[in-house]
Amino acid sequence: MELEADPPDWQSSVPEDELAGLHPYEKKRQDVINEIFHTERSHVRNLRVLEHVFCKPLHSSKILKQEDLNLIFANLSELLDLHVQFNAAMKNKRKEESIVGECGDLLLNMFDGTTGENFQRAAATFCERQQLALEFIKERRKKDSRFDNFLCECEKNNLCRRLPLQGILPTEMQRLSKYPLLLERLIDSEEKLKDTDSGYTQAELNKLRQAHDRSKEILNHVNEAAKVAFNRARLEELQKHLDTSMFEKTDHAIVNEFKNLDLTKYKLIHEGPMHLRRPNKQPLAVHVVLLEEAVILLQKDAERYVLKFFQAGTPNQQYLAPVMKTSSLIVRTNAASKSSLFVVNTSTHSQMYDLVAKDSVERDM
Repeated sequence: MELEADPPDWQSSVPEDELAGLHPYEKKRQDVINEIFHTERSHVRNLRVLEHVFCKPLHSSKILKQEDLNLIFANLSELLDLHVQFNAAMKNKRKEESIVGECGDLLLNMFDGTTGENFQRAAATFCERQQLALEFIKERRKKDSRFDNFLCECEKNNLCRRLPLQGILPTEMQRLSKYPLLLERLIDSEEKLKDTDSGYTQAELNKLRQAHDRSKEILNHVNEAAKVAFNRARLEELQKHLDTSMFEKTDHAIVNEFKNLDLTKYKLIHEGPMHLRRPNKQPLAVHVVLLEEAVILLQKDAERYVLKFFQAGTPNQQYLAPVMKTSSLIVRTNAASKSSLFVVNTSTHSQMYDLVAKDSVERDM
């Protein structure tokens, strides 16, 4: 693997008289194509650094369990193979033409059809748990000196360009974000050239637009996969520390419906801290978990998340249930406070919860 160089000057391989005859828009178009080709080559290099400088040595060292290696590197080899194919196609195109003509087919083939579907799946598999992987590396380096020392030695390799593993691992997500931007610039150049009767067809422009649309679809798919995976992991973490003993001892209809509560069976929408306000009582810190089917109010007690009923604050009023079905809720903003809202639980006996967030942004989440 060679050290990364600056983008090659494509103009140096073009005869001066031919270069002088190029329209300024064509030169800009060639600049964008050159950047797409060069950055793909650089990306392949980054993936190879991950594989040869980090993944294979860590596997041989036996410092990490296989499940930890899978978390960090997932399907790296499969993903690398796909990008090697993309890079090879671009290299061949450059060899064929010093001034690259139509490249719509090449780019569309990357993102569409069977190759595009395989790429989307592989990229999602590699990226979906990356946030968890980065957190794992950070915490493991703090606690495990052997692991940290091993990575420090790996990171001394010149190929890492002084970047730690945590700085190289997100390279695929960064590349996925870059594709639509590069394709937008190429389409812009192509549209301007089309108006100059340069010979580029509407069909070529349509292929570029389709490739751009598919690159955005793939990016959105991977982002959604990462969100789902992170939320799943959060529910697993909450479930691990969930204490429902007091909740299940209470005689209430909602207890029968949510007995033996397993958060991992639900889909997480949002979670975060709020305060529950009640008459004649101090605001109570609660951890709100918004699921598709229910809203759950937990109380943090050291490492535990406790599920239990709340005193209402006024005499003879029923205890407030910590679980509310979303189908039975009415939510209203509080005109007097931008950071608070009223949640009315209409199941069985109507109950109102006065919840306060850190600010209006957190409230609206």
